Amino acid sequence: MNKSLVALAVLGTLAGTASAQSSVTLFGVLDANVRFTKGGGNSLNEVGTDGQQTSRIGVRGVEDLGGGLKANFFLDSQIQANTGVAGDQTTTPTKFWNRRATVGLSGDFGEFRLGRDKTSVRNLIDDADAFGTVGLGGVSTVALSALGANTGLVAPAGVATNRSDNQFRYFLPSNLGGIYGSFDMGYGEGVPGNRYYGGRLGYKEGPLNLSVGMQQSNVTIPGPKFGMGAVSGSYDFGIAKLTVFGIETKYISRKQDAYGVNVQAPVGNGVVKVQYTNSNTNDIAKAAKFYNADLVSASYAYNLSKRSQLYGTISQLDNKGNGTLALNGSNALVKPTAGGKSSGFDVGITHMF
Repeated sequence: MNKSLVALAVLGTLAGTASAQSSVTLFGVLDANVRFTKGGGNSLNEVGTDGQQTSRIGVRGVEDLGGGLKANFFLDSQIQANTGVAGDQTTTPTKFWNRRATVGLSGDFGEFRLGRDKTSVRNLIDDADAFGTVGLGGVSTVALSALGANTGLVAPAGVATNRSDNQFRYFLPSNLGGIYGSFDMGYGEGVPGNRYYGGRLGYKEGPLNLSVGMQQSNVTIPGPKFGMGAVSGSYDFGIAKLTVFGIETKYISRKQDAYGVNVQAPVGNGVVKVQYTNSNTNDIAKAAKFYNADLVSASYAYNLSKRSQLYGTISQLDNKGNGTLALNGSNALVKPTAGGKSSGFDVGITHMF
């Protein structure tokens, strides 16, 4: 049955009255795997999720208003494919549409969006990372969240880093000769950490794609700010695509620099990905607080169809200094000791609908 018709029947209260000029679509991804991880002298076998993509379910719609003007909405909720838990259960109140909840208007002027969404900088990093920041190979293993509890350099609670609530965002139109970008800000609404601004600019022409972005959040007003910047460049040679990227995060005397390089190449009826990532985290005010990590990952995803994939990933993370970083999704039982290693592999299936 046509997904749009199913979504209209199930979510009619969201869709309103459908017509030839409007559509509503139910969509989603389910990604589950069998995973083996090792660290801290222990090993663990388990059923995991999000090896290649984040499992999720959502509904999106668009209405053609005429004259090139369109209204749209987008609702997206994460699902733990191995347990069935949906949304973000760590916040109070919990967020069901934790990935995205936006309404927007687009036309020749570009697009305006309001709601909850990723930041422009996080979009840049997702695009540059061969693993899309998820799975055993994702850069979020050694960066992004690494300024938090994994390194001991705890980031301020509630600060907008990857996504933000109460976001206003503008996207440039697509007819600027290869130039693209978006600019966003989050309204604090009485919570300083929710107040931020950022943006991204890029240039894409044929096989070349360059992008740079930055964002800054108020931790307190007045007071210190939490900043993040990223840059990436890629070139598609046809037989393979080469990408390099860098990420810098700062908060008071704490600083993290991360960079990565990856190659993606079609092989048979699938894609091979190989990526190396390094991060260096330190606290200038506390010289003993030093964390460095190297992550090497490789995967192969085989297309069973346009919507289904089989995949396998293998990764190893080497900590230096006081680092105790572990691979994405690792259980606390296999957390490495300071300066130790974290390794693992998985085999799984992804289905998109």
